Amino acid sequence: MSAFVGCLEADLQGASEYQSGGVGPLFRETRREAPFSLLELLKRTLDALRKAGLTNAVTLFIDELEIYTAEEEDSADNLDDVLAAAEDAVAEDEGISFYVMLTHQDDALAHTLTVEASVDHPADEAAITVLDVATPLDEDGWVEADEDDPGEPLQPVGDDVTFVEEDELDGEALVESFLLRLLDELDKALALDAPELETWIDWDNQHAGLGYGKAVPDTPGV
Repeated sequence: MSAFVGCLEADLQGASEYQSGGVGPLFRETRREAPFSLLELLKRTLDALRKAGLTNAVTLFIDELEIYTAEEEDSADNLDDVLAAAEDAVAEDEGISFYVMLTHQDDALAHTLTVEASVDHPADEAAITVLDVATPLDEDGWVEADEDDPGEPLQPVGDDVTFVEEDELDGEALVESFLLRLLDELDKALALDAPELETWIDWDNQHAGLGYGKAVPDTPGV
């Protein structure tokens, strides 16, 4: 089953650049430092996610250390618990990066999002990256199963033929619209710089695993 993927990347306004490394240009690296601490970056990001309707966090890592994992009895909105766990684990001026995974379901798609952000990073890398892997839902709200019919051919490429269903073209547009709403909230909360958004169809399930050794969480109907 194919999925629809969207990736949002951006830097932060007000970030300062500095040189790191040894003597000489060949050993130096240009890096960027955010205008606030990691906990402040996480708090602002969680606020933006909530305003965009994303409230169900699965896990949180800080500097590759797992800080929070959701339990079955957790509420539908557990972002306050995520922030509290981070505040218990990290001092205000500590921490370089965080990774949070969330799930969300709307009328048409089941989304698994990962948000990675860093307050100190190479200048040629984004300060924040959001990856959305979305799977179509059937009319009963379950993830659609694979279909035997591959669909109508979109265009031949050499000896290969790419197939696409009509709703898969719509699904890519839905992911773009979904991330644009999130982009608006993140920009309000973080003052993003030079955001970039890309969407595509993942025919081969290349995004079945999403960082930090975590697979996409089980979804009803799969």
